[in-house]
Amino acid sequence: MAGWSGELRWRAWVASRPIYAQDGSCSRAVTYSRPAGALHVGCAGNCWQAPAVSRDGGETWDGGGATWRVPEEQRLLRNAGRVDPLQVPPGGYTALEKALLLGADKVWRLVRDAGLRGRGGAYFPVGAKWETARNTPADRKYLLVNAEEGEPGIYKDRHLMESDPHRFLEGIQIAALGIGATETVLFINGEAKLSQQRMLAALGGARAEGLCPVPVEVRLGGGGYVLGEETALINAIHGYRSEPLARPPFPAVSGLNAQPTVINNAETLANLPDIVRNGADWFRSVGTAETPGTKLVSLAGDVRQPGLYEVPLGTPLSDILNVWGGGVQGALKAVLAGGPSGSILPAALADTSLDVKPLQDLGGVLGAGGIVALNSSRCAVEMVRGLVAYNARESCGKCTPCREGTVRVLQLFDALVQGKAGASDVETLDYLSDILAYASLCGLGQMAPNPVRALLRHFGEEVREHLNGECRAQVCHERD
Repeated sequence: MAGWSGELRWRAWVASRPIYAQDGSCSRAVTYSRPAGALHVGCAGNCWQAPAVSRDGGETWDGGGATWRVPEEQRLLRNAGRVDPLQVPPGGYTALEKALLLGADKVWRLVRDAGLRGRGGAYFPVGAKWETARNTPADRKYLLVNAEEGEPGIYKDRHLMESDPHRFLEGIQIAALGIGATETVLFINGEAKLSQQRMLAALGGARAEGLCPVPVEVRLGGGGYVLGEETALINAIHGYRSEPLARPPFPAVSGLNAQPTVINNAETLANLPDIVRNGADWFRSVGTAETPGTKLVSLAGDVRQPGLYEVPLGTPLSDILNVWGGGVQGALKAVLAGGPSGSILPAALADTSLDVKPLQDLGGVLGAGGIVALNSSRCAVEMVRGLVAYNARESCGKCTPCREGTVRVLQLFDALVQGKAGASDVETLDYLSDILAYASLCGLGQMAPNPVRALLRHFGEEVREHLNGECRAQVCHERD
């Protein structure tokens, strides 16, 4: 930032201090300073560096000793750092105007033909979910927007709400139209204060301009990984314990207040304005045939440029680490993909595509888009133990397999990292993984075995070393 005044540098640094932080992630407001002045905008996704400065209108980010260009494939993030999140942008809501002219049926068919899949973790076809609610007779129908974002290290939805809330709000209105929703509920994590402020300000501005034809109610919650499960989220909104319900009926038939309810993730809805403006073929021009479009990726770990990136679906994990993340610091050992429900993959599988089926074939999930790079100084067993501990803490406790099984798996991992486990304990881990996967009530317990199975499958040699009281990274066997 040579040649910039000390005052501007100071203003940029102060504004880029973390406002919300949890589990290593943060969302922040950033001042992008220029000699002519400073414009306060939302988080640009580069939460790992401070100060963060846009030097040419948002195309190039500079700060923290690193400079990189925003990829041309960007769609959702292209306005980050270029619009004032507190103001209705010039020409905003044109996609909503077009959607109103098209009508609900054509909007639904357009989204269906675009092949948009949910970005919250399940990747269920959005058009199919909408169709169920549309075909269920009811006087009231709900759109429930899940922006709770309880997974550690994930901050994509907060970024969208903070940096470009009107785009997100426009997507909400388009979805409500396509579903035939009469009411909308936006559920935001109660600790994401800046997200709340930005969305409430955007709602106020849009309402003043007559741009909210379907009412939007904002609800705040205490957070929790289990709220990624649809019926647990509905229970929380009803004021009950955040625990899942047996299905059927599915929420699209009977959800909020026993009415048809479509639950979509924030990132999912942020795609809708561009789909309406540009059409289904345009959306399918990026990504894969099965999963079109782009994905917001929260990249962390041993990479030189961690942060939030938008990549075409189908991009190899190695490209995300090296092209977007600036390369791995040290020798790549493993990649954690998909968060606590994902899998740990060895460096030999780093060319796996960021897509639903390629990761499922390896026993993992795409999830919310969390990717963590691990270099050779890390212990694979210790890393998976951390995921196991998280799943045990986040279990709601309703069903016995998950409530008891996750705790028992953690006890076995504690013995493993302490050098006190035997071969029979590894067999028990495999057995418990089957019980969790097949008998748990919801996805938290059903997918909790994924990282364990991946460890046993891809890092069996390291597991055997731990049985002998050895840890090649020399980080285990030191607990009391």
